[in-house]
Amino acid sequence: MAKATFSFDDKVARAFLHKLQQRFERSTPRNKKRFAQAIDAVVSAEFIRNFENEGGPKKFGGSRTKWKKWSDATKIMHERRKKKGLPVPERILQDRGDLRKSIMPTKTSPRKRYKIKRVGILFKSEVPYSRIHDLGGPMKAFGKWPTIMPQRKFMQVSRQGKELIGKAAIGYLLGKKRLTGIK
Repeated sequence: MAKATFSFDDKVARAFLHKLQQRFERSTPRNKKRFAQAIDAVVSAEFIRNFENEGGPKKFGGSRTKWKKWSDATKIMHERRKKKGLPVPERILQDRGDLRKSIMPTKTSPRKRYKIKRVGILFKSEVPYSRIHDLGGPMKAFGKWPTIMPQRKFMQVSRQGKELIGKAAIGYLLGKKRLTGIK
């Protein structure tokens, strides 16, 4: 049996990554905003696709992760709404559409959905219940009944989306005028 030893000096790679980070930190606010808007287009399309499919992106080599069906508390609420003649949603996480609307791009308030950080961009939803729906966990249904909210990750990006974001980031950091891969 033969043994092989490989070594890799990552000094050059680390210096390159450090230079890219410095370039981002020194970018003008206008350029950072332009970059964030390009990334926002990809991320928003990914989030909206999750709502349309009622599930997250495909897992590596597998199928799309479907969201869990409605909880018993939600089913009770739907029955009460039917009795009162009120509309009942047909799709998960899309009662009035507030959660979905909170992650869609708008010309009037793009700054509410993402925040440009020192070394990246943070995407968020302003809807107060978005976190519990995305992460799942214990809560009080309608402020009364203890229940466990199932995790329904709607703020996930697919592998293809991550690749587009990566191409755009590299293009931006290398000073390309047009952000690669972003239409």
